[in-house]
Amino acid sequence: MKDLGSKTKIGILYTSGARFAGIALHFVNIVFLARLLTPEDFGMAATGMLVIGFATKFGEFGFNMGLIQRNAEVTDTHVNTLFTMDLSFKIALWLIILVSTTFIAHFFDGVNYNDLVASLPIISFYMVLECFSTTPMAMMQRNMDFKKRSIILMSEGVITTINAIIMAFSGWGFWSLIYSKLIGIMIVGVWAAFMTKWVPKIKWDREAAKELFSFGFMVFLRNLFRYGADNAANFAVLKVLGGGALGIYDKAFGLMRLPQKHLTKGMNSVVFAAVSRIQDEPERVRQAFRKVILAVGLISFPILAGMAVIAPYLVPILLGDQWLDTIAPLQIMCISGILLTIDPFITSVLTGMGLVKFTAARRGLEFVLMGIAAFVGVQFGLSGVAIAALVVAFIIMLTMITLITNNSKITWFDCFEPLWPATAMTLVMLAAMILFQYGFIFFYPLPDLVMLLVLTFVGGITYIGSYFLFRFQLAQDLIQELSKDSQKATRILKEKTQKIRKRIFPVSRKKTAIG
Repeated sequence: MKDLGSKTKIGILYTSGARFAGIALHFVNIVFLARLLTPEDFGMAATGMLVIGFATKFGEFGFNMGLIQRNAEVTDTHVNTLFTMDLSFKIALWLIILVSTTFIAHFFDGVNYNDLVASLPIISFYMVLECFSTTPMAMMQRNMDFKKRSIILMSEGVITTINAIIMAFSGWGFWSLIYSKLIGIMIVGVWAAFMTKWVPKIKWDREAAKELFSFGFMVFLRNLFRYGADNAANFAVLKVLGGGALGIYDKAFGLMRLPQKHLTKGMNSVVFAAVSRIQDEPERVRQAFRKVILAVGLISFPILAGMAVIAPYLVPILLGDQWLDTIAPLQIMCISGILLTIDPFITSVLTGMGLVKFTAARRGLEFVLMGIAAFVGVQFGLSGVAIAALVVAFIIMLTMITLITNNSKITWFDCFEPLWPATAMTLVMLAAMILFQYGFIFFYPLPDLVMLLVLTFVGGITYIGSYFLFRFQLAQDLIQELSKDSQKATRILKEKTQKIRKRIFPVSRKKTAIG
């Protein structure tokens, strides 16, 4: 336990580095694919992922989460049982999709019927291939070996992006999005198994299955509700507005979720693993929670708020003029993203403490609210759906804070005080960006690219400057702590580099010393 703090920080360092690299790869992916493919192509791929995502969540009983959260010893029996159950469920679901392909294609009449019939059996095989990476990746997370885990995930992103761009350029259309994901998940499975020296074995133990299932069933309910809530808007857009509109909405949602997907999610996996180890020490949980949301707020708030301001210039430059309808939904979604910044960490704390039933109830509430809100909002177009999601986000934020404060030592003050530095600095940044934006528009209009660069520069300088202006003690303490950790990491890296050099050039270094 004494190494837990160090392991947590190192884990966050590695996952954050990998996620930042993921953000860069995502932008590269967007720049190329948005010009090589059409909104309809993205809509087709999104429809396929919508189907298999639901099927996966329906068969995902959270066994891997049970393996990570388990306080007692984890044996090979638990690991093999996890793999066997996961693979069995996913194969069964794949077969169900194969039999139901034509029915599913008829149901989603907003996309091309023949293309969906042809692609569903192939893209749905993704969930079967994923089983070979789920188990070893869960083992890495339990052991807090985030270095290997981050390297694997970053490599998957690189390979998937390169393959998608090459295939799209070669004229594969929406198939480039599908095949690149299949290739990526296959590589992750092989590499993760190699890194953990794990060999897949079909073995099942009733007692081990019972232990994993007791925790995993509530995770299953939560994941099922979460998937329903996350995709209720997509489903409403697809049914009412069609596949092209889904491609546009999904692209806006993807841009908004960049900070959460590539940063918050990475840190979240570390937080869950760490809290699972200290779940019986509520004060340590509270302190860890405060530090994490302080760090995430300082990073996420300016990114999301700034993205809302620069969206009218970012979208045509990044995606092209065919994606202009993405701008308004994206701006609204960025506000939702800010409201839900701490939500994943509250979920991780509750799950790590074994209180997964509360997170399942929260997701169930969100599913019901989002289902109703989406079908009301879609009547007013994509912006109406985004506004509906914003209202639900506000309700869920209050709900989650109520849950965590009622079931731990974390208070409302603990939830909001660490976010105050990021909030104040972001408001100053927004004021400066909006002032410059409308000043240039009124007095001296600039081309989109120049305006994008100017606003980004103004926002960045203002945000950093406000840190030195306000000098929030919480932010200063965190930066000092991270500075010490980075110095330690740099020293360790130098020592390892020197050892490698000595192994590679032992003779030449000896001669130099004699001379």
